[in-house]
Amino acid sequence: MLARGDALRDRLYVPEPFSIAEREAINARRLAQWQHAVGVPGKAQHLMLLIGEVKEIMPARYGFKAVVKHMPDQAFAIDEQLYRRLGRRFELELALWGASDDIHMVMMATFGVGRAGVPAIQELCLMPVTRQWLPVADGFEKQLLDRLVGETRCFVKGLHYNLGRGNRIASVVLTDCEGSPPMLFIVPTNADESSPGPETNAAGDTPVWTWRRSGEPMPAFPRPCTQSPCTAPTRSERAFQTALAG
Repeated sequence: MLARGDALRDRLYVPEPFSIAEREAINARRLAQWQHAVGVPGKAQHLMLLIGEVKEIMPARYGFKAVVKHMPDQAFAIDEQLYRRLGRRFELELALWGASDDIHMVMMATFGVGRAGVPAIQELCLMPVTRQWLPVADGFEKQLLDRLVGETRCFVKGLHYNLGRGNRIASVVLTDCEGSPPMLFIVPTNADESSPGPETNAAGDTPVWTWRRSGEPMPAFPRPCTQSPCTAPTRSERAFQTALAG
């Protein structure tokens, strides 16, 4: 893929698995790739794109820093303004990460490398995922996914691509049921009580499972088809998933 005429893979950095025996070689490859992002006085700095798992975000001797998995000897600097914005925008995600030992935090960030050789993050986005690397929005959705995985159900996870927090989409679409794939919704405590019930959606043609999280126990899931194992989504199911994603 190309980004502004340059190969995206030249600007994309995903930390390779760390090995003490290969430590020097790994550092050399990393520094060679980062030459694209080293700042030059008087010229606009070219940024790189980082995708990795965050181990810690903490105060540093000066400002703040993010420690990324497989990079024990090099942290990413975060200035105070970005750190404050991070706490406001990702308050729920950070709270879930801090309270759940089995949650991984995936970070995507743009960064440049200063003249001192220190990588500094410019913008970032966080995405908590379960131990199976399934994206999760909050503790309620984590309970839902944990139960689905524990029951070995087949499903597609819905994501809020280009949507705000107030836009309701199905958390999960089950793909192991007969007929139309049921949509699973988690209804917030302050949601309108006239929201769709567990039988049909607003159009009346697709099964809808609803869990109102205002103290209500999680209902039983729609029964899976017992005659066929989990399979890849059909063409109609893929179209349905695309519609869910907006």
